[in-house]
Amino acid sequence: EGERKKFARRTGGTNNVTSKTLSADEVIGEINDANYSFIPIAIGPHGEIGSIFRRFWDGSDPLPLPSFSKDRPEAKWAAERSISIHTPWNILGKADARWKSKRGSALFDGSYLSALPSTWAKQQLGLICCSQLANHINTSFNHLKYDPKGAAVDDGGVDEGDWDEPDELDWKWIDVDFLDDCNTNDRATTPVVDVRPVVTEHAGPRCRGLTSNSRSR
Repeated sequence: EGERKKFARRTGGTNNVTSKTLSADEVIGEINDANYSFIPIAIGPHGEIGSIFRRFWDGSDPLPLPSFSKDRPEAKWAAERSISIHTPWNILGKADARWKSKRGSALFDGSYLSALPSTWAKQQLGLICCSQLANHINTSFNHLKYDPKGAAVDDGGVDEGDWDEPDELDWKWIDVDFLDDCNTNDRATTPVVDVRPVVTEHAGPRCRGLTSNSRSR
């Protein structure tokens, strides 16, 4: 579902420079017209990765593509292209093979903890997922409130009397920003990796003589 929503985006937009306005599906059509493949990176609540990105990442077989409505032809075309033979796949496996052929047993990141490019890349993605999850948890702390009088103080639909007395609470509030308490030296040396949908150049043929508003696929 996460991958489908990235192909069938909800809104279009207007270019501030050219003043050209595109619908949501026409935005995806611009990527198709430029002969690029759009690879969505969908990450679930438990850190699981969408099958299309896994194919690009480690060569795993993707799940069947989602269905799209008739008014989303560009989304359907982009989804089909994302798993075509002309779109790169198993980039980590190929990177490992190239590293071994060029560098032998040399450590990719200078440490046995990330000896290969694939290990390093997975560590960086895991770091990103953990950091974002920690941010969500830290943000949720702002919505935790306690009223010793038993009155509802949150907007989550809590009725009066639902709050436990202090001696009955099984949690403790720690007023500290644990993200800001991290070792600043470690944080300064941690590489920043931006996870966004991947757009790669497509090696396959593109239909000619057809506009983005009238194309048969």
